[in-house]
Amino acid sequence: MAACAASLAAQTPVQKKPTPPNTTFVRHVNEVNIVFAATNKHGKYLTGIKPAYLKVYDNNKLQKIKQLFTENDVPLRLALVLDTSTSVQVRFHFEQQAAISFLETIVRKGLDKAMVVAFDTRVTVEQPMTDNVHQLAHAIRGLSANGGTALYDAVYYTIRNELLKSGGPHVRRVMVIISDGADDASTVSLDRALKLAESTGVVIFAISTDPTGIDAHNDEVMNSFAAATGGLFFFPFRANALGRMFTKISYELRHEYVVTYEPNNFVPNGAFHRVRIEPKFGGIRIRARRGYFASLIRN
Repeated sequence: MAACAASLAAQTPVQKKPTPPNTTFVRHVNEVNIVFAATNKHGKYLTGIKPAYLKVYDNNKLQKIKQLFTENDVPLRLALVLDTSTSVQVRFHFEQQAAISFLETIVRKGLDKAMVVAFDTRVTVEQPMTDNVHQLAHAIRGLSANGGTALYDAVYYTIRNELLKSGGPHVRRVMVIISDGADDASTVSLDRALKLAESTGVVIFAISTDPTGIDAHNDEVMNSFAAATGGLFFFPFRANALGRMFTKISYELRHEYVVTYEPNNFVPNGAFHRVRIEPKFGGIRIRARRGYFASLIRN
């Protein structure tokens, strides 16, 4: 780990005023923002989706769509979360190189920001949010693999202490996890980490580094983060295929939409609301998070 890395649980980095998007948003405490991807039956991403093409249900009740935005309207705040435990040593160099190439592709200077988080038995911010790809690459190159694995802590504290503080309410918050899915050191449970991800609207993409695919539990852990948040899970892992996995994530992030609505009779009681986005026309497939927890601060 870089010597300057601070403990994530304690760190409160100074946040610069984010660059405003081209579109003006009006924030309401009961507004729900859902990030989704639209594809055809062959998996090809669709452009030109309009509100008239969609129906949004909140707990099976049809909602009125307020606005629909494309990825160009909504800045990206991305946390790259890297497993640096002993179990990934053999493949770690491939991970570093692919991660750097990914960030060089995805971060748009002056609009998007990314951060680098590493975890073994501890969780550390190696590079706080920035649009400087050189700083991000330097942080990744400085990592080394050793120690145990605190995956759930990494997800929980990265969201709570970092992603929620970055960029205000109207950004796309994304986490990319590279790990084998094992956890032997967390103080936070899997359920608690999942609930936080769902309640805050963070979209998680998970890449398994398990070269065998034998441990079904670990793969299910990684898949659960992606499935609950509307992201994607990639397996089985092959070091030389990691670049292609990142390319798929990059392409998805460049074809996302954000739909906003105000739920009917909203009550901030912490209850889970299931959300369903349905196309009005055939040939459109939608992937999004499965819902949110009703509180005053969710997105």
